[in-house]
Amino acid sequence: MAYALINPNIISWAIKRSGLGMSDISKKLSIKEEKLTEIEQGKTNIAFGKAKQFANITNIPFGFLFLNEVPEEDNLALPDLRTIDSKDLREPSQALKEIIRLNQERVEWYRAYLSELGVEENSYVGSLSKADIKEMVTFLTKKLKVCKVKDARDYYRQLVKAVEELRVMVIQDSNLGHHTKPLDIEEFRGFAIADEIAPLIFINTADSLNAQLFTLIHELAHILKGESGVSDNSFSSVDPTEQFCNAVAGEFLVPKNEFVKQWNNLDETSLDMAFASLAKTFHVSRHVIARRSLTLNYIDKQHYENYIYKIREEFLASKKKSDSGPSYYVVKNSKLSSQLSQAVISQTLSGRMLYRDAGYMLGIKPSNIEKFAQNVGIKL
Repeated sequence: MAYALINPNIISWAIKRSGLGMSDISKKLSIKEEKLTEIEQGKTNIAFGKAKQFANITNIPFGFLFLNEVPEEDNLALPDLRTIDSKDLREPSQALKEIIRLNQERVEWYRAYLSELGVEENSYVGSLSKADIKEMVTFLTKKLKVCKVKDARDYYRQLVKAVEELRVMVIQDSNLGHHTKPLDIEEFRGFAIADEIAPLIFINTADSLNAQLFTLIHELAHILKGESGVSDNSFSSVDPTEQFCNAVAGEFLVPKNEFVKQWNNLDETSLDMAFASLAKTFHVSRHVIARRSLTLNYIDKQHYENYIYKIREEFLASKKKSDSGPSYYVVKNSKLSSQLSQAVISQTLSGRMLYRDAGYMLGIKPSNIEKFAQNVGIKL
């Protein structure tokens, strides 16, 4: 058996930056945790095949394992606006850094594509940098038109489409291309890249639909202010921009005056029934209603946190029960910006873009590009 001669410091660095525990990594490697500890301490070498697995699990290039010194870490590429209980968060995980890097590359590619076509800057980016909450909500109400709404999911889909019509890409995902590399909602819920030509919103769909709706409007407010950033949408944030975007999202989705009117007319005796009734009225989720109830002082922080925990557990339970759904291609298409998909497919099938590069941009195997286009109805 061939063994890889690796600097133990590199092993320790890779483990730390991955955010995974020793037990998690050892299970994925199918070795005992004690064995992994010995490898990290330099007491024994790791098999060459296991080294390749280790690099994949910790999300680093395989060649990095053979460096003599630990490489310098890049800082988070976007302003970090996340907080927990008004305190700065821990060091960003490698998964967060990677998803930001991927979407920055998408922005750069799409910006170059649009520039080549002579497309001018997106006039909406930064157009409301001086606006107050009321002005921005009025703008959103005017621009984000929706048809007859069936439920919260339909409302969300229509809003995503309306945002895309403002030439703002909306990308949604819950992992780094595979379920074994999930994105942690405890770390972030979304981010905005306020590029003047190719602005982008990313939504962490590891979160429930309940929270995704709020994140969509929150990140759009960032774009309209012309300010990029990574958000967790915390109601306890002390950052002025985060507080502003939270307020805009809350007022747009559930206007204060109408909420107060509906609340005073409620007949339900339980909080759960009240939230369900209001959610149906406003075509949003119980999560959004609970948050609005908190910001308008109808419930306290403890009630809010208990309720959010409850519906979060319900969401996770429903995900485990769900074993069927739309095809892979339909799901993949729903996660990608329609603008980006159309442009990449067009460039690829016309021979101006390599299938390999297209696969990277869309998160699809190069061999599946044409089938993806056919299944989602992209016509050229």
